Amino acid sequence: MAIQEDPDIEGLLIILNTVGGDVEAGLAIAELVSGMRKPTVSLVLGGGHSIGVPLAVSAMASYIAPSATMTIHPVRMNGLVLGVPQTLSYFDKMQERIVRFVEDNSRISSKKFRELMMKTGELVMDVGTVLDGSEAVKCGLIDNLGGLSDATNRLYDLIEKDKKRKAKEQKAQETKKPRGRPPAGQKELPKVASPRAMAQLEGKPKGRPPKKQPAVSQAHTPKGDSHTMKTGGGR
Repeated sequence: MAIQEDPDIEGLLIILNTVGGDVEAGLAIAELVSGMRKPTVSLVLGGGHSIGVPLAVSAMASYIAPSATMTIHPVRMNGLVLGVPQTLSYFDKMQERIVRFVEDNSRISSKKFRELMMKTGELVMDVGTVLDGSEAVKCGLIDNLGGLSDATNRLYDLIEKDKKRKAKEQKAQETKKPRGRPPAGQKELPKVASPRAMAQLEGKPKGRPPKKQPAVSQAHTPKGDSHTMKTGGGR
């Protein structure tokens, strides 16, 4: 959260060398990285095994050293395990979450990833596959083969592209706003104003309009007599 909100941090470089760990914690960190708006690059050195695979593919761009390896295997659990159908269902759901995340954040298909996960005859005490750097790139799990300089250069490129994108968006927002003042003699009206305020801005007289005067009729009298005035409402 601090990296995402800190304006002084322009990008994130993740260096991985892990044998794996807790599935829930590792997948949560991977989701956190993949949801960042800032440029992110991952680099696998030594090994990125087990839950390290989702962590490696969570960045916008991923690199792996030629001598590094990645182990792909099914979900395992240590400690007490109940031999009931619900346990197998729980394993299957958790494994499906990992497969879906890897597929969404890399170029490997779910079918190919499951084949590597369930492969037999390669690991002595487990089911799965061990990939070196070139094999991980070839199957689409990792984007590029390279080292620290390659990963940092890619991060700088992503940062420059992000700056240009932000500048373009800011320019587009500024063009939508009206520029300059209103023409001479025309007052700028507020967005929300009362009828009295609108009348003042438009130059209308203040207060209520004057009451209408009663109609006046004039009767003609013979010459020499004075005129009489009759109001329309009186008797």
